[in-house]
Amino acid sequence: MTLALPARAKLNLDLEVVGRDKDGFHQIRTTFQAIDLHDLLVVSAADETTIATSGLSVSAKDNSVLAAHAALE
Repeated sequence: MTLALPARAKLNLDLEVVGRDKDGFHQIRTTFQAIDLHDLLVVSAADETTIATSGLSVSAKDNSVLAAHAALE
């Protein structure tokens, strides 16, 4: 089975950090606009993990796809 979904982009018009939660996440106040850009995420069942990207490269420590995969393992 394969699942393909768009990860839609948004443009932050205003963003203010207003505090921090007990778990360390920032509380924010923001105004944003959805825009007509997206990444396409394709997930398939497989015996081994393969993560492929195209376009701009992102370091492993900043890659949210790798972080999501690690959380699901």
